[in-house]
Amino acid sequence: FFFQAEDGIRDYKVTGVQTCALPILEDSEGALEQFNRALDWDPSFEIANFYAAMLHEKYTGDFDKARFHYQQMIDNDTREPVVYNNLANLLMHQFSELHQANALLDIALKLDSEIAEIHASKGVLLRDYFGATARAAVSFSRAIELNPNDQLSRLNLAETAIDLRDWEVANEHLRILIKIQPNHALAHARLADVLIAEGMLEESLEYLQISISLEEKDPHTHNSIAVVLNELGKDLAGPLKHWKRALELQELFPAVHLNLGTYLFKKSSDLNGAAYHLSRAIELDAGLVDAYNNLAQVLLLSGEINSSRENFLMALKLDQKNPLLHENLANFHLEIGRAHV
Repeated sequence: FFFQAEDGIRDYKVTGVQTCALPILEDSEGALEQFNRALDWDPSFEIANFYAAMLHEKYTGDFDKARFHYQQMIDNDTREPVVYNNLANLLMHQFSELHQANALLDIALKLDSEIAEIHASKGVLLRDYFGATARAAVSFSRAIELNPNDQLSRLNLAETAIDLRDWEVANEHLRILIKIQPNHALAHARLADVLIAEGMLEESLEYLQISISLEEKDPHTHNSIAVVLNELGKDLAGPLKHWKRALELQELFPAVHLNLGTYLFKKSSDLNGAAYHLSRAIELDAGLVDAYNNLAQVLLLSGEINSSRENFLMALKLDQKNPLLHENLANFHLEIGRAHV
């Protein structure tokens, strides 16, 4: 941006623009002060509004002010698509004004459909907020076409493909992402998820171990390692170690409590531990059918007949068409009948 210092207003504009690098380098507060001084002279000054918006969004956390400055530019008929994109993301993530965000992204794409970031934003809105997974995949694919090195869009496309159970697409893009960034812990973990879904447990374990070496404090990866080790049956102590570590990192993790409780029930004599973790899983997620079913069996073995029956019935209430649950309830009645003979 170049301005001719014709009067005081222009001088302030130049001062503001000259500080545009400071938010990155060292003095966000000073930069914001200069942009505000420029805006005191001319509230319509586009570049000052732009950087003031970004500084409030990223530095001060004042999202209302960030919104105000972006809106100022739009009200003054800016033709910069990035402004519409930035305001759309702000409305999406901070204000939950999803339809307005969608409208802004449509305007941004009309102004310039060749900007990868806008397609990426559209994909996030469609997938995470509107649940339109297949349409989101199209947006993420377009973002990658425009910028093949866009790691986040490639990861988002792979995760969207996982949601759609398109293992081939997910596998392809995760492997490309790992080539681009070999230390991308989440990419290794997601590729392991794909391999698990395809039944390739040995290979999945290799990627999980790489992922945990890159990011040891990821409870989801510890859970996945434990699940795979349990399925492979090679390391009897391994699953317990990783499930316990996952709970150290995130106690409010119902899937881990379910998996650990089920493991203790089926592969150890620790019925009290099994009952605790299965009950905790239900506390955290009342829709876990397997937790009710397994807890019912643990309680039956512990002689808690009434509580066992309640959990079998709750499992059936959640999944009435599950033949295994009907079979387990029938076996429950047989066991009770034998106990009274």
